[in-house]
Formats: sequence, C-alpha cells, structure tokens
Amino acid sequence: MNSSNVSVTVNMAMTLDGKISSYDGSNLSFGSKEDRKEMDRLRAESDIIIWGAETLRIANCPAKVRLQEFIDYRLEQGNSPHPASGVITRTGNIPKTCNWFESELIQFVFTSKKGEEKAKEFCEGRAEVIVSVSEEVSPFSVLEFLRKRGFRKILLEGGGSIHWSFIKENLVDSLYITVTPFLAGGSKSPTILDGEGFLGPDFVNLKLEKFEKKGNELFLKYKILK
Repeated sequence: MNSSNVSVTVNMAMTLDGKISSYDGSNLSFGSKEDRKEMDRLRAESDIIIWGAETLRIANCPAKVRLQEFIDYRLEQGNSPHPASGVITRTGNIPKTCNWFESELIQFVFTSKKGEEKAKEFCEGRAEVIVSVSEEVSPFSVLEFLRKRGFRKILLEGGGSIHWSFIKENLVDSLYITVTPFLAGGSKSPTILDGEGFLGPDFVNLKLEKFEKKGNELFLKYKILK
C-alpha cells in the first residue's frame, strides 16, 4: 500500500466460476449465514466500507454491521457502532430516494468534476462530496483523502470495476473470498475483478494465508504480493 499506515482489503463472495452476481446484477447475496457473519466481522474491523455506485444502486441500503456481537466489539474498542461508508461514482448519479443514506453514519461520495453537480444535488447535505480533479476518480486520491481524515482500514465490497481500479494501481493488500456452491455462467456476469484485465506476465501474485471449509463453502484469505 503506497499511502503509509493505510491497508485496503477486498471482501467478496463468488460462485465456483468466479461470478459475484447474475448477468443482470440481481443476485447480490448468495452466501450463507456463515458468509454473512464473516462479512460482519470484517466490517467491524474496518474504518470505512467503500462501494461502487452500481453496488449502491442495487443494494439500496446502508453498509452497516448487523450482528450485535460485532457492534459490541466496536463499542468496546471505543469506536462508533458502524464504520463510515463511501461510494465512488464518476457520474454522481445517486438517486435521491436511495436508502444508502443513513443519518447515524459518516458518509462520503467520491466523484469526478463531471459528476460534481449531480452528486451534490442528490446528497443534499446527507453525505460529504469529494470531487476529483480528473475525469475519473483516482483510487490513490481517495486513499490519500481518507488517510488525512484518520481512516486506516479500508474495506472494498464491490463491484468488480472498483476492485480493478484499486488493484491495477497496486493499492490492495489482501482479499477475503468466499467460494459458494453455485455456478452462474454468462460472459456478461460480473466477476470479482472486472476492467480490462492483465496480460499474463502482469498477473497479480497471491499468497494463500487462510483456508477454511464451512458447510459447502470455502473461506479464503489471500495476501497480494507486491
């Protein structure tokens, strides 16, 4: 991680063939109760959860810790019940009726100059809007902003294009992957890592640090080798 004292983690459940939803984006949650508990654990250990705009529009809910045991853990550590939330949107297109906005959460919207007007209109003071100086939202600038605000543990929860934007800039440290017992198929179905992809010599190297079987699911943790 290039910004000192900041770590970035990806957490995602996928089908055996690597898909994170069906081709129409409708199947957001196919993990088990154990997978949802793992998600809560990682959320509870994070300072902020980052989503892409499409993930936000489909989920249409705030990113919060759901299980009381992990809320209690955060409170015992002197933290708020829930981590902060952020969304990255180049266009600033967040519906005013989106249920992501939550008064008790610290929330940020990262957008481009193109999306500035629309994002500020949609947020209406409910979230702080941070505008990139470029046409795209730079992952590095997002992390620099968060670092300066005191955020150290960043959790990415989708989608694949957001993961790609951070990984291609060598800004992700680890991945928690739940392999679920499903096959989705479809050349247009989103994957953990979308975007243009790497050529063979530039594939990202990983080190397996955790392997656990629970029911019909596999829980994996990989460290990204820089």
